[in-house]
Amino acid sequence: AYLGSQVIVSFGISFLIGLVISFKLIAENGNVNMVQYMLEYNQALSQGIYYILIVSGIVNIFIYWIVMLIRKKKLTKELSLKKMNPVAIVPIFFGGISLNFLLSFLITMIPFPESLWASYEASSSELLGGAGIAMWIATVIAAPVVEEIVFRGFVYSRLKTGMPMWLA
Repeated sequence: AYLGSQVIVSFGISFLIGLVISFKLIAENGNVNMVQYMLEYNQALSQGIYYILIVSGIVNIFIYWIVMLIRKKKLTKELSLKKMNPVAIVPIFFGGISLNFLLSFLITMIPFPESLWASYEASSSELLGGAGIAMWIATVIAAPVVEEIVFRGFVYSRLKTGMPMWLA
């Protein structure tokens, strides 16, 4: 379901973006120049990738919620969600940030070829261009929540019922 909804949402949004660009080019020029179309289409997709991830995450959570309703089970119980002391969030938050800085520093110590860094920076700047808040929501909120629901909540909980916990 996860991969299926991801593909459906991605194709759906990509299709809509393509239609909008086609109609825009026809309105401006009377026809569609394929080179211009592909440039605008690629630019729109690279700028909209985080929105696609957010929408697909919401769709995934909605699908799992519907499945739980049909099965007459509570999503929170199936996911084994437990209340957490809000005071414990602060050290976890700062520990995560500290670990991020440490790993980023350690990665800079690895002697990667300069051409690899240049390629990485070019790709990163293209993806990060103008996304701002959508990038933050997609990477800090949507991705971890969907990952926990899908893999820890459904996959792992099902695997550990059918095999030893260490193997699951």
